[in-house]
Amino acid sequence: MNAPSYPDRRSRGGSGRTTGIESAGILIVDDQQGDLDILRDLLVQAGFLHVECERDSRRAAERYAAARPDLVILDLEMPELDGLAVLEQLRTLEPNGWLTVLALASRPDPDTRLRALDLGAKDIIAKPFLPPEALARIRNLLETRLLSRRVSEQNLLLEQSVLDRTQELRSAQLEIVHRLAAAAERRDHSAGPHLIRMSHFSACVAKAHGWSPDRVDLLRQASPLHDVGKIGIPDAILLKPGPLTEEEWKTMRTHTSIGAGMLSGGASQLIRTGAVIALSHHERWDGAGYPEGLAGESIPVSARICSVCDVFDAMSSFRCYHSPISLEEAAAFVVAGRGTRFDPQVVASFERALPEILEVRKATMSAEESAPA
Repeated sequence: MNAPSYPDRRSRGGSGRTTGIESAGILIVDDQQGDLDILRDLLVQAGFLHVECERDSRRAAERYAAARPDLVILDLEMPELDGLAVLEQLRTLEPNGWLTVLALASRPDPDTRLRALDLGAKDIIAKPFLPPEALARIRNLLETRLLSRRVSEQNLLLEQSVLDRTQELRSAQLEIVHRLAAAAERRDHSAGPHLIRMSHFSACVAKAHGWSPDRVDLLRQASPLHDVGKIGIPDAILLKPGPLTEEEWKTMRTHTSIGAGMLSGGASQLIRTGAVIALSHHERWDGAGYPEGLAGESIPVSARICSVCDVFDAMSSFRCYHSPISLEEAAAFVVAGRGTRFDPQVVASFERALPEILEVRKATMSAEESAPA
């Protein structure tokens, strides 16, 4: 007889102690047909709906794997494969501890009882058994089993709820980042596409630098905030088509501290990373950058990566204050800045990532951006 797949056995309500356990799946494994008949009749008369029997102990694990019953009633004394050996097989099918077995034995000596319990049996009764006692033990085991299942289901629902809420919060954070980046784009119309490309370039370099996927993704999401402080720069300076005066440059350079101030105190790692990048992406490896004159590894590595990608894309794209240079020239400028303007190791990662960067740029660069209107 093929074992059925038992239907949903969740509680149907009701009164008393049953709480729906009659719909539980039960598999009886016993080589004695008389004992099988007694147990099956006992359970059917008690209202249990899904009772299956197996006389061949060698097929017990197969039957269990196919049906996944809630309870196995297992005779320990069988030919070919005894109950202890069957228990060992069943335990491998339920490594998480869900196995629920009621063992039967004519002469359950202490060693056999202990061995059966060690292998996962939850209870043992002696043959011949008293039907009311056997039925009470079966009910107790099933109620415990189904209660554990409900707790597990509730835990899964709770975990899913937490995951959903976490995703909602992450989506909200990303929306804030995108809106801030959009605000920067409205101030400097050339910045929007640059922010998108630069964020993807930064991810490419970080990946080539050996970062984990989660860390790469964090940099990709945070890097568009690098120039958010330009929101606080007057249009006359930000959009000036010609060279800036020294005083205008002093004002322009404040966009780093303005951006960091806008993002400071953020609770999320995303906003904190954006604040670091906004403040330090114009620092130089040799200490000649701004706003703090940091040098070498005192510059946060996220800012070092963004600095390379920011310069490469800005030089090879049209701006109101300069025409683009070729991609080869822009890449050569980055490589030439190794050890002075840029971190030598980051430049090496940039070179490894350059083929991917060029593919990303090709996919995101519009014709309007590559030449003045």
